[in-house]
Amino acid sequence: VHPEVNNMKVLISVDIHRGGRALVEAAVKWLAARTDVETIDLVYVFELAPAGGAGPGEPYIWHELMPQWESLYAKARSELDALLERVPEERRGNALAPLGTANSAVAEMTHRYDLVMVGTQQHKGLSRFWLGSHAERLVRSSAAPVMVLPLSGAE
Repeated sequence: VHPEVNNMKVLISVDIHRGGRALVEAAVKWLAARTDVETIDLVYVFELAPAGGAGPGEPYIWHELMPQWESLYAKARSELDALLERVPEERRGNALAPLGTANSAVAEMTHRYDLVMVGTQQHKGLSRFWLGSHAERLVRSSAAPVMVLPLSGAE
């Protein structure tokens, strides 16, 4: 983090399904000692059409799945809003839930922030190969500095 930045804007990229609460708590704890943090936003990217799944090019399937996706999106928004409540009110920013793929959607918004925080489950071996690492890809593509927090043993 650049020491000359005042009124720092922080983005925490969370996974509401794995380690989101632990990440927000760890990030808020780390940021508590900093006097230059103005706002903390949270982002969870809702992937509307998983890789290999039905997408807008398949209208019949898309039409059938849309009500289910809308319900899941509403639930995800609610969970993200609950995580945002863990951020101290004086620093609380917005809960952002864009549609897209996690890596590209978060990377595209990083230019508006002074620091991006992301958690890692620290997968190794084959699980890392299959699951990949959002944190690793974000470090490579972010326009802002990225702090990666380990979340081993997180919920």
